[in-house]
This record gives sequence, C-alpha cells and structure tokens, in this order.
Amino acid sequence: MIKFLNLIFLLIITISCQKNREILGHWHEYKKDNKDFLNCYYVSDSFIGVNPKSCGDSNFYKRKNNFELVSLANEKIEYFSDYKVENNKLIINDSVFWIKQKESKATFIYDFSAGLLVSVNPFESNKSDYDLNNILENYETIIYVGKPNEKAIKKYSLNKDEYYIQLNDFIGNFKSLKSFLTSREFKKLTILIHADKNTPRHFLKELEIEIIKIGFIKNQIYYLTINPSEFKSGYNKYY
Repeated sequence: MIKFLNLIFLLIITISCQKNREILGHWHEYKKDNKDFLNCYYVSDSFIGVNPKSCGDSNFYKRKNNFELVSLANEKIEYFSDYKVENNKLIINDSVFWIKQKESKATFIYDFSAGLLVSVNPFESNKSDYDLNNILENYETIIYVGKPNEKAIKKYSLNKDEYYIQLNDFIGNFKSLKSFLTSREFKKLTILIHADKNTPRHFLKELEIEIIKIGFIKNQIYYLTINPSEFKSGYNKYY
C-alpha cells in the first residue's frame, strides 16, 4: 500500500513538473478579438519577468509551485493552477491567452511595442554600456514615437503612414507636452524618448525644441537604443 501511495505521489510530481516545463520561455499576452499583444512575459525555472510596456522595463518575481502572474491593474501577484497549454498557446481563461515566442532579434525588437498604441523599433548601437543605466523611477517620464497600430488608428482616426507621439496611454501632440511634462520637478526629471529608428529626424528635432521651450535642457533628454546582437537595451543622450 505504501509503495502504491509513493508511486501515485511520484506520478503527481512528474505531471506537475511537466506542466511547469511547458510554461518556460518567452510569451506575448493577447485578449480575445485583439490583434495587438498587451504584455511580454519571460518564465524561467524560478522567476517570471513581467514587461508591462516594453522589455526595457523588466520586473522579476520569484515563482512558487503554481504559475505566478502579476496583475498589472493592482500590482498584486496572483496564482494560477487551472491554466492549460496547447501547442504554443497558454490559455488562462476565456478572454486571455499567451502565445509562445521564439528567442530572436525580431522578437526582441517587437517587444518594445508591447501594450503601446504606436510601434517602436529603437535606434541600434553596438554599445554594451549606456549613458544612463540607473534611472530614478519617480523622476523619469517616457515619450513614445512611432507609427500607430490598428488599435490607435481606429480609436483616433490616424494615418497609418505618419508618425505620432504617445504620452501615457493616449496619442498626443506637441501642444500636449507642456501639461504632460510639468507635473513634476523640472531639475530632476529625465525624459526618455522611445522612438522608432525610422522616425524622420526633423520630427525628433522639433520634439526636442518643444521640450526645451517648456524649460528643460538637452542633457535631460535620452533616447532608447538597443544592441540587437547582444539583446541589450539602454539610454543614450543622442541618437
């Protein structure tokens, strides 16, 4: 009888381990009937990395026996034991699912647009170190620049071939910058521009001029750049 119970116990552990192995890897989260992926997740043997907006903004949490997921709405960790994996798809409930991604340059770059209204393929560099490595979260703000995705085109009636700026969760314009940037102390605020590398230079130049008009200096402005061969990202003062 004891041998039988031990066998059942080992079988349960084996099935559990197999299920855990199925969720290892790199995933994109989707909602039903939405073509744009919302978030990126990196699941390892002991950690889950959650990237609510881009892979340049990673947070890591320890995993336990069940699958840990950070709820972005209230920042609490929730536990899932009823998920199921079918081929490269992880199904959490009727409306949320994940699609497994291959680790590649294309996936790495694609992650920078996670949860955004615009698509961002950052400037490339062969640097491994960056001008700005330690950002004070309370004193930084991000401006996204790129072409709009399908969600933004429908919501704001935008031109798919033009470049726009995203401020927080809305598509803004140069007139919106002042109210967006003056909510915190000027001297300590670092402005991080996540711009698509194909954005016209005159557009970025005009964006900088508008930021400086508000009262900032050029040294407060940094651009996101990536090293695509090493899968690294960081901020430099000039693109």
